[in-house]
Amino acid sequence: MLHKMRIRSELYLATAALAAVWCLPAGAQEATSPAGASRDAAGGDIVVTAQRRSESLSKVPVSISAFSGETLARADVKSLQEVYAYTPNMAFNQSSGSAQIYLRGVGNNISNASTDGSVAINVDGVYVARPFGALLDFYDVERVEVLRGPQGTLYGRNATAGAINIMSTRPTRDFSGYVKAIYGSFDRREIQGAVGGPLTQDGNVRARIAGRYARDDGFTKDLDPRGSNKLDNQNVDALRGTLDADMGAFSLKLTADYTKQHSDGDTIRILDASGQSDAVGSPVPANFHEARNNLPTFNNNRSWGIAAEASYDLGSVSLISVTGYRKLRQYFLLNTDGTEVDVSESIFYTRSRQFSQELRLQSNTDSALSWILGGYYFNEKVAARISLPRLSGAGTRPFPYSTIFDTHNTVKAFAGFADATYRFSDRFSASAGIRYSKEDKDIYRSLYSPSGVVRDIFNTASFGPAAAATTVDPSYDAWTPRFVLNFEPDDRTLIYASVSRGFKSGGANQAAPTAAPFGNELLWSYELGAKVRMWDNRAFLTASVFKYDYTDLQVTTFQNGLNVIQNAATAKPWGVEAELKLTPVQELQINLSGSYLHAKYGDFISSLGGVAKDASGNRMINAPKWTLSGSASYDIPLGQKAGMLTVFGAVNYRSTTDFNQFNFRQFQQPGYALVDARIKWTAPGENFSLSAFAKNLFDKDYVRNIASFTSISSPAYLALNPVGSATGYPAPGRQLGVEANFTF
Repeated sequence: MLHKMRIRSELYLATAALAAVWCLPAGAQEATSPAGASRDAAGGDIVVTAQRRSESLSKVPVSISAFSGETLARADVKSLQEVYAYTPNMAFNQSSGSAQIYLRGVGNNISNASTDGSVAINVDGVYVARPFGALLDFYDVERVEVLRGPQGTLYGRNATAGAINIMSTRPTRDFSGYVKAIYGSFDRREIQGAVGGPLTQDGNVRARIAGRYARDDGFTKDLDPRGSNKLDNQNVDALRGTLDADMGAFSLKLTADYTKQHSDGDTIRILDASGQSDAVGSPVPANFHEARNNLPTFNNNRSWGIAAEASYDLGSVSLISVTGYRKLRQYFLLNTDGTEVDVSESIFYTRSRQFSQELRLQSNTDSALSWILGGYYFNEKVAARISLPRLSGAGTRPFPYSTIFDTHNTVKAFAGFADATYRFSDRFSASAGIRYSKEDKDIYRSLYSPSGVVRDIFNTASFGPAAAATTVDPSYDAWTPRFVLNFEPDDRTLIYASVSRGFKSGGANQAAPTAAPFGNELLWSYELGAKVRMWDNRAFLTASVFKYDYTDLQVTTFQNGLNVIQNAATAKPWGVEAELKLTPVQELQINLSGSYLHAKYGDFISSLGGVAKDASGNRMINAPKWTLSGSASYDIPLGQKAGMLTVFGAVNYRSTTDFNQFNFRQFQQPGYALVDARIKWTAPGENFSLSAFAKNLFDKDYVRNIASFTSISSPAYLALNPVGSATGYPAPGRQLGVEANFTF
């Protein structure tokens, strides 16, 4: 009872704080400062497409963090792995070559051919199904939008936690481009650039081509000469072409991209002295960024895709078609035990191709009623092979010999949706929408136990007869409505209240003793928020308080030595988040963000070593209680002939993060803060700049993810601790570098 009273009091306090924020502008609107505030930094006038229309960020009744390409470049943010540090209630992990993204404590920490993430990643309007797509680095990006909360009506598929929209820079009507060169720690060499302009005299047909070349030697030193000596390195070649055409009432946007990535593998670091490697005399190196890896590890990825957005203006309405096609191939070998002793290794191969088609009919006129009506089709075929070789102590393992899981998965998803907003007056409007989603999956899985060195036979046509084979063809469907009330007491303030539902289809575990499917995940979200522009557009504040009601939560449980997904929990997380963009004077830009998240499991009977274990009331995975971020950029004019100096600094903090539902200490990353800095000189005319930067300035040691393994745990340890040894993925240490940028 006392626990419930404390939660209620915290919620009341959070709501009261939010109400106080709303009242603040009344006394602050008269404050004035010199004109010329940066729109990106303070005004809130970034144009976003969160609601499938081009709208000002300050007018969208959604919890959204938007980053322009300029903002990302200023902080040297190269990917979603770094965006999370500046986004309230966002967590980003990387494991086994896939991204694990969480928003407000909602996500999925297992990714394979038959499971999906909880955050919908959309690149130039096209949904990217495989979690690997979230690992692609940014280059020539116009903006990134992070939508928090279920987006089940307008985005639909696997948007239970939210959606992330990545928008490429479009061709301009004037000839323009840039070239950027970077050199830094770990022998980082990078060149990226873009060039484009009109193809016709009137500028109605435009094209742009952009590319990125990046190499480095990795931030971990391999002490064993037999293995890959450049762990955590990168070799990236990427190319993108865009074409825009305006032909009267018809317009077309085409995007084609290709990315090739190679690394010599990720570092695995044993975090507790419980492993098989310790038992045979192979201790973990004392230096956090050293490893002993004796295997020829690697991670090779290739992907390409085409996106086409066609729009036809019919007068009062527009017909919009978004077509996408993507192919992916991923192949990697991981030294699961992270040492030079042959204890365990993992091999993964995935081949995927997807096609998607969305059609929307939406209103154009500026009338009281605006609406969108649409349909969506998605088809994906995935072939995946996972090998879990046990190289020593075979008799103590859940699978006594090396095991290969071969999976073929087909998904067909259909959806219809409608959304409408009616403006009752200049100050008050209401929105309602609904989506019906249906997914049919056909999952075939076979299991093999071959003899010999698995990495030598992994790509052969046959491994002998299958030890077991299963076929499942589950279907899933759901209705996902949303309701929003908007109130604008003045031209500078938006207050909104929303109720929405999210849906993520079920699937089957690829690497599990049985392929029994798990069911839908459903989530109701209740949110109250405000967006306020203050002080002559020099400050832009967003704040929200939310509460979720989760049913049939897809969670990781531990069975027969493997992590599997089951519908085994309920949860009702709630939290508060706020962002402030401020320009006190024209030369100074300040960005502050913070969030508090109360995220604990409700009823959750998990499994540990084949025995039921109650995890009810434990903190949810990847849901730190606090995430705080602050950055500032200050321009120092040096004179008309000397250019400008810009100083940038950022501090990002997140509290203790759990990577296991049992909240065991060895599976926790304690709270930490990272400090970044940059100093840039811009030449007169602003066409050339030189920068020096530092990331993780104070060389903080922390891990990006923690996983549990029984295959590397000593038998004596397993008898007492069935969850297995804790292994972590180290994050980069201090990175220093210089950058030259030329624009034209």
